Amino acid sequence: MAEISRIVADDFDAIFEKFLKEDDHRVGQSDWRKLFTPVSSQLEDPEFGYKLTHNGQVVGMLGMVQSRRITEKGPVTFCNLHSWFVDEQHRGNSLLLLRPILKQKEWVITDFTPTPAVVEISLRLGFRLWSPQQFVLKGPCNQVPHAACQLAWNADIDMERLHDFEKAIYRDHDDAVFQRLLITLADDHTLVILRRIEMGRPAYGAILYSSNPQVMLTTQPEWQSTIQDKLQVKKLVGSKHQLGGEPIGGINLIREPQQLIRAKQFEVPRLDTLYSEVSLLGLSTLPSRKALLFESMRKLNPLSWFKK
Repeated sequence: MAEISRIVADDFDAIFEKFLKEDDHRVGQSDWRKLFTPVSSQLEDPEFGYKLTHNGQVVGMLGMVQSRRITEKGPVTFCNLHSWFVDEQHRGNSLLLLRPILKQKEWVITDFTPTPAVVEISLRLGFRLWSPQQFVLKGPCNQVPHAACQLAWNADIDMERLHDFEKAIYRDHDDAVFQRLLITLADDHTLVILRRIEMGRPAYGAILYSSNPQVMLTTQPEWQSTIQDKLQVKKLVGSKHQLGGEPIGGINLIREPQQLIRAKQFEVPRLDTLYSEVSLLGLSTLPSRKALLFESMRKLNPLSWFKK
């Protein structure tokens, strides 16, 4: 009889060899291990997912990255799902892996990299589709920078300026992998978490999070070229929410990968990909190059795409 139990640290080697090793040749064992290591300083006993066993052998798994975030409505537990694998002869028990997670009615549950089959199943279980409304920024921002704007990177950031929820995010995203930027404008500021993405295409800079999107939008002429230089990229990608709206010169991507969310009260537009396999593994959230070309041409001549 198949049994469900929590994934613990000692399970990683067996899970990696059976399910993860051949999943993506660009992701090594040390990278996968990040998803089975505590990433949120606000959780004392984080969960890493569930495994399905039969006669003492692992025959299925569903990974999760759990975090605790401080929001306007108080502390919220986030659970990002990833890596749902079940041996073919045990597929009838696949949904058992989701059962203990779906019982957590107060959690915000996401899946940023679902397969089409997972999308179909999840929509029947109360999930809904979510689009990050991403924009691509290329080249310099041809606007006059704000004289009062100041930028500070990583260890140079004055921690006294940060709110408690920002301090937690700062600590959880060290500069060995991420870049942390504090943008200050007069008495206001935003903490920005960035990462250089190198998978599957020319490298670009991902704007993963901004604590105050309005400051982000207002100060775009100041930070755009600076971030490009820091990450050594020509393109930046960020969602409409993280950027505070439609950025100057941004190309809005209408063809985006499907993403899922299941939440009772959380405001969907405020969602980000921190504490997920997207940020921890440096996965690309861009569509194919063909779709990107479509978007660039549509920006230059929108009406041409409606002609037969």
